Amino acid sequence: MKTFLQSVGIGLFVLPLDRMVAWVTTLAWVVILAAVLLTVITGVDYLRRGYAVRRATALAAEPAA
Repeated sequence: MKTFLQSVGIGLFVLPLDRMVAWVTTLAWVVILAAVLLTVITGVDYLRRGYAVRRATALAAEPAA
């Protein structure tokens, strides 16, 4: 979904928007902002999951006391 939105958003911005109707420019901004939002959300999720895996690995590697 993220890649699709990025591709569509870039495609809309490549169009000659100065000759298009106003709603196409608005649509291009909405699509690209949705792609940015999804990118940030998935980035935070990747960091959160990576931290959890790293923590679990570190706990498993500690010797039992």
